[in-house]
Amino acid sequence: MKLNLPKNHQQYYERIIERSKKYIKLGYWSDIDLSVLEQWLKNFNNEQEKYLSALILDKVIYRNDMTIKAMFSKMFHIDLPNILEEKRIFPMDLNLDEWEKMLRKASDKTKIPFRFTTITSERELGDSGADFMRRLRRYYLVNRELIIRIDNKKEDTVNTLIVIDDLIASGEQTKTFIEQNLNEINQYRYIIFMPLMAHVNGIEEVNEKVKRLEYQQQLNEGTIYIRPVEFILKENSFFYEKNPHELIDGQNTVKQIKDFYTWFIQNKLKTTEIYGQGSLSLVLMFSSGIPDNTLPMIHESNEETNWNALYEKF
Repeated sequence: MKLNLPKNHQQYYERIIERSKKYIKLGYWSDIDLSVLEQWLKNFNNEQEKYLSALILDKVIYRNDMTIKAMFSKMFHIDLPNILEEKRIFPMDLNLDEWEKMLRKASDKTKIPFRFTTITSERELGDSGADFMRRLRRYYLVNRELIIRIDNKKEDTVNTLIVIDDLIASGEQTKTFIEQNLNEINQYRYIIFMPLMAHVNGIEEVNEKVKRLEYQQQLNEGTIYIRPVEFILKENSFFYEKNPHELIDGQNTVKQIKDFYTWFIQNKLKTTEIYGQGSLSLVLMFSSGIPDNTLPMIHESNEETNWNALYEKF
């Protein structure tokens, strides 16, 4: 199995590797060391394999701590006020200072008709959702009194629950959360999922699930909304194919690259999800962790084949 190498493949490889190293040195890829990148690159031996590694690095989406903080700022200063006003949950007649003070101090909770939660418990320390709830307090965005568990007794003055997380990808985790907590969810007027990022496929999957539950009268109609800070498009998949005959690099179709990747990775890693969970084929990383929907070539290791991860999952 081989790829057709463009004439400039060596220059392309060197340019992408140099750019990746620069991202690490500048701290943009903040949790990846140069030595780890160099070990990862040693996984690829011949020219075709090295060309594949450059194609993958070229498509990486990395969200570091500074970017995550900026995304939270957009969420709390723009997106959240917009939907609260749109759904008439809370009158946004406060200026910015008053809004921030209300969330930080929560001096009179009865006047705040919404609370914050995450899909998983804050006790699950390794979970990204729990990590982000701690970030809300660390960034002085939300008082801990406004953060609750989904199974907490609903307060009489609260009608809305804001679910914070890093990512809705395939939508499976979100659908499971909804199914397992229907009794609690139906006590609220609105459940608003506000992930930092959401894949359009995942949003479609969740919305379809919500429609079925509403039709079956298991879920109150018009309760659930999804408002991500950033959308992940189908085009963000490493193997996105718009035209099956298009040569994306002048030499190879997406199918040729996918076939080579499949052949290559099956000899290197022991995984049943070679394209990531939900076959989304993402190349997405957060400084707080890496989603299961990212290509395993990036985050898995294998001692038997001496394969080193670029960003290990813990």
